[in-house]
Amino acid sequence: MNDEAEDSLLERWTKLGEAVLAHGAPTEDHISQMTRLARAEQEKIKLRMRRMLRIYKQGQNKAA
Repeated sequence: MNDEAEDSLLERWTKLGEAVLAHGAPTEDHISQMTRLARAEQEKIKLRMRRMLRIYKQGQNKAA
């Protein structure tokens, strides 16, 4: 992972953590914000997993 990717990852997790710590008891708005942040993070994770799977499959095809 390059420095730019690490910075982006750190920034996303920091936003998620700040959103959690910024509020006491969760409100409907807070839950909505957390859901949006979690879904955005989940999409990024899925994208990385798809890329890794594609690379893995390419390697398997070359080996066969």
